[in-house]
Amino acid sequence: MKHASLLSGLLGLVIACAAPASVARAQDPPESAARAQDASENEGAWLPRHLDAGLLFSNSYDSNINHDADPVTSYGVAPGLRVRYLSTPRKPLYTLVYTVALHSYTNTDKWDRVSHQFNVILAPPLSDRLRAQTTATVSLRGSSEDRDISNQFLLGQEFEFRIDRNHRLYLYGTYRLKRFPDRPENNAFKPNVGLDFERRLPQGRRWGLGVRYEIKRLDNPRSDYGRWTFEMEYRTAYFGGKNQLRFGAKYRRKYYAHKQVTIEKQDVLRRDQRWTLGIAWRRTFGRGFLVELGYKFENRDSNNPAKLYHAHLVELAFAYDLWR
Repeated sequence: MKHASLLSGLLGLVIACAAPASVARAQDPPESAARAQDASENEGAWLPRHLDAGLLFSNSYDSNINHDADPVTSYGVAPGLRVRYLSTPRKPLYTLVYTVALHSYTNTDKWDRVSHQFNVILAPPLSDRLRAQTTATVSLRGSSEDRDISNQFLLGQEFEFRIDRNHRLYLYGTYRLKRFPDRPENNAFKPNVGLDFERRLPQGRRWGLGVRYEIKRLDNPRSDYGRWTFEMEYRTAYFGGKNQLRFGAKYRRKYYAHKQVTIEKQDVLRRDQRWTLGIAWRRTFGRGFLVELGYKFENRDSNNPAKLYHAHLVELAFAYDLWR
């Protein structure tokens, strides 16, 4: 979940920069401004001015950066800058964000690049129980959980339903176009729809469950697929709220519509499933510096033996607010 303070927003990007395939939702369904605002208030985060900026730096070790059966280990660094403008410091009607990051990795140049991301976020007030956010995103040479580098154009809508003080439902959908200038045959249309549930507990603890369904459609239908994602997260604050621990698990199941593999001399449709388990520690120092250390394990099973892999990822990320 995203936080409204610039520092927390930067850390979300840091984790995205540290590895080619990010679990951050900057490339995925947009989180609501209400979710970000609530998280910030609960954790005592500073609320920004109309205009703010911050520096970030991340470094990571990946035991299998290409997610192949033949693993390639890599160490990566990603310095970046984010600038953000809010119509009002609290509960802004609109927010403009620009982010740039330089990515560099050892043992491979496949993921080296400079990425840019532009966001326009609209969050009109509706009622105390119902909130909405519309997000338009242009991402240039960004990455996603599909392990590719592409230009993406997204339009997302999310609604938050406050059941009561401690329970939330989030319904969202995203219209996404992916473009590959060097490989136009891989251009794709990837819409999705999802539902999240969140339960808030005393002392800054909370847990959540989520489900998402998406499809991928290409000019060449052989690689078309549908994918279900199920995820859960638990977080807890301790030592006055400046420290936070997060535990998460994600399961994805992908069904190809036409791509086949041969098993025991029979052609069958390819099926993949992927498990991701993670833990992260976050610490806020003073009012302008934040550190996050995370570990993630990922494993993919498939009826295509060439697509089996597992990977370990360790990330250390820093964010510093320039205007505190």
